[in-house]
Amino acid sequence: MAILERAGERLELMQRTHNVALVGMSDNPARASNFVATYLLGKTDWTIWFVNPRLDEAFGRPCYPSLAALPRAPSGPVLRSSVPRAPPPGGDAP
Repeated sequence: MAILERAGERLELMQRTHNVALVGMSDNPARASNFVATYLLGKTDWTIWFVNPRLDEAFGRPCYPSLAALPRAPSGPVLRSSVPRAPPPGGDAP
């Protein structure tokens, strides 16, 4: 993952973005993903795809079970709001 250190690089990325995926979307207003979604929906004209296999929808929009299930690949960054959990002993990660 590239880290854009210069403001000009970040601005260029924002200007060429048309859609993003928000992985770990939550319908809980206290969660960071909910705040990020609210901000992006209100401040950008981007298409925002929510990804969470446990939700059917958020903000009246569908939640997709995985990045592979999105209608097309995001033109901008994939935003991850949840922290990966350690897998349970002898099991796969959730």
